[in-house]
Amino acid sequence: MQDFENFADAISGSSVLDFGSGRGHLAALIGRAGFDCYTTDVMDYRGPEATHLPFRQMASPVDVPYADDMFDSAIVKTVLHHVDEPHVIPLLKNLRRVARRLIIEEDTYGVSDMPLKVTANQSELTQFNKLEESVQFQALVLIDFFGNAVAQGLIDMNFGCQFKRVNEWHSIFNSIGLRVVDTHVAGFRSGNVHKACQVRFVVDREESSVKA
Repeated sequence: MQDFENFADAISGSSVLDFGSGRGHLAALIGRAGFDCYTTDVMDYRGPEATHLPFRQMASPVDVPYADDMFDSAIVKTVLHHVDEPHVIPLLKNLRRVARRLIIEEDTYGVSDMPLKVTANQSELTQFNKLEESVQFQALVLIDFFGNAVAQGLIDMNFGCQFKRVNEWHSIFNSIGLRVVDTHVAGFRSGNVHKACQVRFVVDREESSVKA
């Protein structure tokens, strides 16, 4: 349940897209909580707990294969850093097209000047923040590769290495008409096996930007 609880308070409305749904663990929890949950990914490798949920396979790295305004919210959990740099903004625009709110969790670095709240006492985050930012970036690359290619055997996964600072994500969101509602430094979540410094962004679509 911890995965779902990390996003539950930010979900708006009843229809939710789990973008980059993977094996479908989070999507299954969303559906079990009473939401109308849909899924998509570059390939279909859903586990048994998620096979009953609607799934559409992406046709390209920027494809979001659902209709305009179909969802109240879309959850994008540790997906964007796998996207190659030229595809990041086109993908976000497509996500903005189908959902009014995006809840994005990303492995992020350079968070030492952010309000840390309850994460201030995380020993991992304290040590991470002591590293030079270039080393923080390299650590995220290593953790991501190990957690996916080595530990899970996902050798065909795309490793775009698009790890960014908080202000860089904010700039991208603002540039395409996504208003930042909340930024929460979760840090090194206790339930994760392969831990990285994670930040959750909640962004709402500015209606004037839908066709931009």
